[in-house]
Amino acid sequence: MDPHEINAYYTPSFNEIVILADILQSSFCDSDLPRNLNYGDISVVVGHEVTHAFNNSGRLYDGDSRSNSWWINATATAF
Repeated sequence: MDPHEINAYYTPSFNEIVILADILQSSFCDSDLPRNLNYGDISVVVGHEVTHAFNNSGRLYDGDSRSNSWWINATATAF
């Protein structure tokens, strides 16, 4: 990604969330708004990226970022 993009991503193999700094600028956050609204905006982004840890690819990695299908078969089937 380019540094000026408003974007974020989750990498399951490193168990990391990357949020580019530009997302905290006026195009997404606004210093004229109450802080709680800006915190809410960035929290939505973080929450969205965390959910990728449990999607079809993220769920295939364990808490140590090892490729390890740690869900039981019933859970995977229900998902």
